[in-house]
Formats: sequence, C-alpha cells, structure tokens
Amino acid sequence: PQYRPPGTWTVEISLQDQVGNYTTYSAGTLAALGYPTQLDVIDNRPPVADPNGPYSATPLGVVTVDGTGSFDPDGDPLEYRWSFDGSVQSGMTVDFTAPLTVGIYPVTLTVDDGLETDTASTSVVVELTEDDLRSMIDDFVGTGGLANSLKQQVRGIVNAPNPNAEAGKVNAFKNHVTAQAGVNLTQEEADILIVLIDQLG
Repeated sequence: PQYRPPGTWTVEISLQDQVGNYTTYSAGTLAALGYPTQLDVIDNRPPVADPNGPYSATPLGVVTVDGTGSFDPDGDPLEYRWSFDGSVQSGMTVDFTAPLTVGIYPVTLTVDDGLETDTASTSVVVELTEDDLRSMIDDFVGTGGLANSLKQQVRGIVNAPNPNAEAGKVNAFKNHVTAQAGVNLTQEEADILIVLIDQLG
C-alpha cells in the first residue's frame, strides 16, 4: 500500500472473520506481542529522465537511444517509455528506425517510478552523405555493373559544375533507377533511391 503524507505513522491492525466480526489490535497490544508499532513514511521524490543525445542517423538507419543516465533519487525501479517519429517503445535502451527524410526529429523519454513521472527530450539528426547513398546502393543490388553505374552517377551529381548540370544528372539517375524497378531493384528500393537522390547534399 501507499502511505501519504510523509511522517511517522502509528500502526494498528484490524482483522475481519468470515461472519464480518472485527478484531482490532492496538499499537500497545502489538508492542506487547513484539511487533513494530510505527511506520516511517518518506516523501517520494520524482525521477529524473535523461534521454542522452543528440543522436545521428542515416535515412532508414537504426538509431539506438539510451536512457541509462536516468535515475530515481529514492532508488525506486523505473519504467522507460520512448517516443520517436510516431513510434513508442519501452525499455532503458531501444532501437528505432530513422525516417526516410533528412531533418532533425525530437525523441522523448518518460520515466515512471510508480508514483511520479519525468519527461525530457533530445533530437535525432538524420543526414545523408554520398557514401551513405553509395552504401545503400550496394545493399540493394550488391556489387557489380549496375551498382558501379549507379554510384558513378551519384558521384557525377555531387561533382556537377552547376545547378542545371546537377538537375540533368539527377533526372538521369531517376530514369535509370525507374528502369530497374522490378528487374534488379524492388519497387520499394527504387522509390527509396529516387527520394534520397533529391536529398543528397
């Protein structure tokens, strides 16, 4: 049971038999029987949430969030609840999948000691580099001619001398990927590459 407010409480016990009769043992009776007669209740102090961070991830990459810095001043066990990009998970340390779109996303941790809660937030920075995209191409199609061709197109986009040239190379990449959908790429993989090439920078 939970006792409030804090302080020293005198204990007595009331027992009810099967027919509804009560027998009450006062503090004096309990003391004579050798039982403790006082209960010291300490006020609960709220826990402190520490979501660590900020974190970094690539699009659709795994981001591991860590709440081990959270604590309860009274030493009470904590429950951990994380919220990120519409997904909720429980645990001191959990894995989320980063969104496809680059950007900065909040991640929130709530800890609960059974009486009170505390909430704190940090961020996940989702970024995409040329190497990240080249690695994803390898994951999708393996090594070989198609992978090399797509990665060369990516390099050409990065090294394009002006915006017009870059736009033309981006369209060529998209057309190449679209032509491979259902052949050497799944439609989902093709859609992902088409979205990501516009975010490369």
